[in-house]
Amino acid sequence: MTANLSPDLPVEWFLEIDGEEANTLLPGNPYRLKLLFKDVTDDENPNLPMISGGELNFQGRDDITYAPTPLKGYRPLKNGSDGAFSRRYGTHKYKSLIEFRYSLTASQSREVKIPAFKVSVDQGREVIVDEAVFVVKSPLRKSRTTPDLLPLLNSANLSLYRNNVFRVTGLAVDATNKQAKRRADELKMMQEAGVEHAAHAAVFALKPPPSVDDIRHAMQRLDDPEQRLVDEFFWFWPVASGQSASDPALQALTNGDSSGAYELWVNGEDDPETGYVATHNIAIMFHMIALDWTTYHLAADVDKEREGKIQGYWKGAFERWEKVVTDDRIWDAVKERIRSLDDARLTTGFGRRMRDTLPEALDKINAEAALRFAELHRLDWAQIHITWMNESHQGLDDVDKTAAQVLAPTRNRVLQHIETSKQQVEKNPEDGWKIAETLLDQAEPLEQLFELFHGRDSYHKTELFDEVAATVNSLVVTYRKKASGDASIALPLYQRALRLATSIELRQQIQNNIKVGTNLVKGKKLEPVFDKLKAIQESKASAWGKLNSIKSLMPALAQLAEDEGEDSDIYAELANSLAVVLRGISIAANNTEKDSNAALQAITLASKLVKDSQLSERIHLDLNTIRGNQAYEATINNQKKSESAGCIALIICGVLGVIIGASTGGEGGWVAGGFIGAIIGGVVSKVIKLAAQ
Repeated sequence: MTANLSPDLPVEWFLEIDGEEANTLLPGNPYRLKLLFKDVTDDENPNLPMISGGELNFQGRDDITYAPTPLKGYRPLKNGSDGAFSRRYGTHKYKSLIEFRYSLTASQSREVKIPAFKVSVDQGREVIVDEAVFVVKSPLRKSRTTPDLLPLLNSANLSLYRNNVFRVTGLAVDATNKQAKRRADELKMMQEAGVEHAAHAAVFALKPPPSVDDIRHAMQRLDDPEQRLVDEFFWFWPVASGQSASDPALQALTNGDSSGAYELWVNGEDDPETGYVATHNIAIMFHMIALDWTTYHLAADVDKEREGKIQGYWKGAFERWEKVVTDDRIWDAVKERIRSLDDARLTTGFGRRMRDTLPEALDKINAEAALRFAELHRLDWAQIHITWMNESHQGLDDVDKTAAQVLAPTRNRVLQHIETSKQQVEKNPEDGWKIAETLLDQAEPLEQLFELFHGRDSYHKTELFDEVAATVNSLVVTYRKKASGDASIALPLYQRALRLATSIELRQQIQNNIKVGTNLVKGKKLEPVFDKLKAIQESKASAWGKLNSIKSLMPALAQLAEDEGEDSDIYAELANSLAVVLRGISIAANNTEKDSNAALQAITLASKLVKDSQLSERIHLDLNTIRGNQAYEATINNQKKSESAGCIALIICGVLGVIIGASTGGEGGWVAGGFIGAIIGGVVSKVIKLAAQ
């Protein structure tokens, strides 16, 4: 289905429904809507190659969820919005953002409406679709991998050939049911008699030979037509159907001459009629030997020469598998074999779906090998197998999906650890740090595994380990709040959680907790300083005594500035605490002790230390008040001094006037002299007062 957008932005809308019939598209029945942006590959729009997609899961009309799913070969934008995906092309990087507002109507026409869909391009252009409506009127194709392909996917593991019916029994792929039953009975009798070497004289005989239980399980597989077809496919075919007994290459294998069989197949690959059988059989031979050696390699070390040979077997297998998957003649042969078996339980559709699923099945084997090597910390070989997954069957497989399937048990184990941790901390919050530490110990070794398979920024990895980090953060917060836990224990757990976290919001939460925890840990080291400061504050000493004690703490503040910087929170906390105590000393000195000098010195020092803006404002008001008080006191003192000086001048001048008058004018002269002296003294006193003002 297509929706008309801007001609500059080719878009394909693809709708896939879970279920056989389109009438399952009703509220209450889950189905998916996939939005797919396809690459621009023509020359008309060379600057706009982009792709984006997402998956909508509808569980009912009123229960609509959105689960973004990146498409093959693309990754979510780092720190981007949900549903945003991008891929780089040269110097251009494009992205699409979905404004997801969706509604579902259960009308006769089965409409799925998307009221708003917005695509933004970081080159400044923008395309908007107001509404797109899809009308489902006919059944759509089912997903390629369906439950009836389980026989193939279940067989696709490291034991693919060790469990193969025809390797276990030594039977040819075209053996009849009667021949199979007779052979099984023979093997059981030989096993019970202890004749192991004779019991397994077969092509690529198993070591150790199969047990009676192995043989019984093999016969059960033969009774299942789908499973038999899978095992036949992964074993050696005769050039002519039904002629295994006379096939030269198969007879060479039976006689232990694998080199002779290989040579016959190599020489026959170019035959236009039967060459496909040779290609298939070479693929089986290389693949089986590669898997046998890989199984051994997982259990023991091998030398470099052998490692090179193992890689050679894998490469030889991939070279042929690439041809097998796309060779119609092989799949026509599978179809004919299904018809010849003539079993109602087996249809030609199974063969068609088997062809579609084969690349995924082959990838699954390498994925399991990679997982096993990674669990053994042999990451070099894990990476080799993942590289082979990515390089083979390109366009026919879904490596990301296969990797997710293989890692599903590991992912579920991590999710179970998370759930268990949450339950444990509810019962024992005081053990929150231990529970968080255990969860980290369980999850951290697996991070590299998910990164190896999916890439560093894959949502498969980031979503899971964001949940781990968020849970650890929550566990430690619970421990700190409910159990008054030690910040020095919590801090390293926060730091380990931060390393796992990728969500911006989550990282900010953890970083804030780390910041608080760091300050608490540093503050603990300064507890002796704060204890001394508190003792000074509560002391009964005089203002000068307290002030001198405060000055003894200045070296500790200077050292903190050197270690952490004057812009650090811990420095600000100590500086503000000192300023608070100094202000109290100043107030007490001013109000109680009436010692403005001590008050001024204390508040001046406080003004130099304070970091808090509101506290600084109060301290500077106090400073101005004390300075104003001192200025007023100085004025009063000066006035008192001038008045005293004027009185003295008046007296002195009066006495001098009396003495001078008496010496010059007799008895009447001293009166006049005293009067004149008083006048002069008054003038002098006035001058002194004016000078004081």
